[in-house]
Amino acid sequence: MRNLILTTLIIFVAGVTAINAQVLNGFVQDENNVPIPFVSVYVKFTEFRTETDADGRYSLRLDPGDYEIVFDLTGFEQKTIKVLISQDQKEIVKNVWLKPAQELDEVVIKKKRRDPAYEIIANAVKRKKENQFQFETSRMEVYIKAKELISDQEKKRRDSAKQKAKEESKKEKEVQENVDAQNYDPFKEKRDKKIQEMANSMNLVEAQITKSFQFPNKIKEVKTAYKKYGSERGLYYLTTTERDMNWYKGLVNAPTLSENPFISPLNASGVLSYKFKLEEQTMDDKNRFVYKIRVTPRKKGNTTVEGFIWITDQTFSIKKIDLHLPKGGLLFYDVFRVQQEYDEINDSLWILTAQEFDYETKMGRQNFVGNTVLNFQDVELNVTFPKRYFTNEVGSFTEDAYERDSSYWSKLRPAPLSKEEQRIIEIKDSIYAVVNSEEFLDSVDREYNKVTFGKVVWHGVGFRNREKKTHIEFGSLADLVEPFQLGGMRIGPYLWYYKKWENEKALIINPDVNIGLRNKDIKGDFSASLLYNPMKQSKISVSVGREFDMFTFNDGILSMFNRGNWVDQYYGMLEFRTELFNGFYLNVKANYLSRIPVTDYQFGTLVDDFVENNEPIDFEENQALIGVFSFHYTPFQKYITEPKRKVVLGSKWPTFSVYLEQGFKDLLSSDVDFTYLSAQISQTFKIRSLGTSNYVLKGGKFLNENKITYTDEKIFPRGDRVFFSSPLSSFQLQDTTLFARGFYAEAHYIHHFNGALVNNIPIIKKTGITLAAGGGMLYIKEQGYLYKEAFAGIVKSFRIRRQRFRIGMYGVIGDSNLGKARPALKWSVNMYSAREKKWGF
Repeated sequence: MRNLILTTLIIFVAGVTAINAQVLNGFVQDENNVPIPFVSVYVKFTEFRTETDADGRYSLRLDPGDYEIVFDLTGFEQKTIKVLISQDQKEIVKNVWLKPAQELDEVVIKKKRRDPAYEIIANAVKRKKENQFQFETSRMEVYIKAKELISDQEKKRRDSAKQKAKEESKKEKEVQENVDAQNYDPFKEKRDKKIQEMANSMNLVEAQITKSFQFPNKIKEVKTAYKKYGSERGLYYLTTTERDMNWYKGLVNAPTLSENPFISPLNASGVLSYKFKLEEQTMDDKNRFVYKIRVTPRKKGNTTVEGFIWITDQTFSIKKIDLHLPKGGLLFYDVFRVQQEYDEINDSLWILTAQEFDYETKMGRQNFVGNTVLNFQDVELNVTFPKRYFTNEVGSFTEDAYERDSSYWSKLRPAPLSKEEQRIIEIKDSIYAVVNSEEFLDSVDREYNKVTFGKVVWHGVGFRNREKKTHIEFGSLADLVEPFQLGGMRIGPYLWYYKKWENEKALIINPDVNIGLRNKDIKGDFSASLLYNPMKQSKISVSVGREFDMFTFNDGILSMFNRGNWVDQYYGMLEFRTELFNGFYLNVKANYLSRIPVTDYQFGTLVDDFVENNEPIDFEENQALIGVFSFHYTPFQKYITEPKRKVVLGSKWPTFSVYLEQGFKDLLSSDVDFTYLSAQISQTFKIRSLGTSNYVLKGGKFLNENKITYTDEKIFPRGDRVFFSSPLSSFQLQDTTLFARGFYAEAHYIHHFNGALVNNIPIIKKTGITLAAGGGMLYIKEQGYLYKEAFAGIVKSFRIRRQRFRIGMYGVIGDSNLGKARPALKWSVNMYSAREKKWGF
């Protein structure tokens, strides 16, 4: 009982003392405002003491009175301050700055100072979920300005071009005095070329967008204004449907910039990828510290960034970003810098208010330097959107988006245009006025339609009618000759016709005829294609003719020279294609084929040394009428609706395809009678920072095989001896061409690590070489055949102008239940499709 009373008394006295005590706190910093951790802080002649934390912060609870507070740390001059604490004060803030000691005796360091930036980053990581997801919905106005920046070197080049233009103009006047009255202009082509060079090198785009957002990743943008001065080529981020660079996320995806995601400094394991250093700290308008932290990769690679991040104290939210992305990870740019600014619009609620990108690349012989600025205004939070407001249509245009005048843009811009930007617009507007005048357009058409020696011999002769939007082109003399054809050289003219309407509908007609010099045989075809609904890519195509065709495609390079792989055929094709609903495409096609062996043709002997048993296959002439019904569905396909077309952005889901082929017996003398059903699943996806995977799964079966000719069977081509063909459609070590009528299944897979495994090997990393690996499988039930293969290789990516290529060397192994295949070393060339935003494999 006595002990209980004593304990209660002690607690009571301590509580009273705590109530009466006041709090003294503050920060200890050096002369550069960098916090100093582990500073001993104590009250002179008492036992009250503490130590600064990693942020340089200290706190002491003291009763009212006069005190001398001592700040002491080895390496700095000791400092003592006097503090008067009165009864009515609840909190006293005293910040202290220490000076480095002038001379140090030999000391033993007992504590290793760790840069306070690490603890600041750790706190930001702990709070990032809270800072990132502060509202469910939002709507804002986004202004985008993207432009080409003209370097001093480029300005000198243009000034030189202007001077040359003046000199040529002077010469032109002298020449014109001696020519007839037909307005002969020998310098027009050079002058127009230089004007065009200047026009193409000055580009600017402005856009105003209303962007709506719903957590976690639903967006919808409406472009209310859009103005293009020159070309968009080379300019980055012209739509908010691009992935936002959200550095609160552990991995920051920017698929149009890089194949790999970038590791954020706020990644939970970011300390393993980066070194952090506190460079500076300042006060904001709420008397909170803002820490400027340098971010340096521990080992540079394709996924680590470099630069600065600003973190606000207490909330530990991002205030600013200034980061450079690694060159090795960029698809098209050589230099890329991203800057962001966040503002606090409510208590502890931060939003992105400004974003800027700087980028450089090579475009032909010129260095392209671009800049894109985004401003976010009129932000509304927790907006109530109607049901089904967010759909797969993530973007659209208002009807008058392209019609906004200069007064509209003047009121809209967050900041006036610079003199350079005004000059760009002035030049572009003047060029636009000239090049769109009737006189100029007529002169361009006359120039284009002029028949010249170069066009006749090499380039081809074209005729264009601007008013009717028609274009017809005749092949050149060089186009007449097809030297490497089955049965020898062939000669024939080429013709191409194109017609486009204001509503983006288009018609293409392409007739072709040729004659074989050795066999005196005539072949040719006629094809036409009408795009009648650009929004749904609805198209009708027809073609008829007589041509050589191959039995088996992708059957090695030498199969192209193997006469046993060729057939002579008359054909007719009618095809219809359309999108029934978003992501669901329907194809209906009818093929009529009359197939004739090429045994009666005469051949040369040029390739006989390379192809064994190079004899054509003899078979009975046959006819086939085959109908093909197929659909292709990509769930949740995202897209943008422009005024006259639909732009598909892709989906995270696979594409599912089903094919049904029917051979119609006796109809149009058709000899075939079969039903063939097949299906396919394909997808491209990323595995965080480990690279990109591609896979294709296929399977099929003849449901009815009453009458099948050799050319209608399902054929599996053999692999090429040297070239690594697309692993998504063929097998590398299969040494025999196989056939199937019953059930079959095949799988193809390849993964590009994009530097993920070799970033830690400095020598290899500098070469830009990356790794790829994958495999394939084929099962044919009726033969009991199971084939498997695996491959791995090194890949080097490079760029020629703005086109990217991959060259690779692969080692391949494989076996089947019939025996092991011989290992091989093969090489490949792969090309990146900027339109589809993906590699061939």
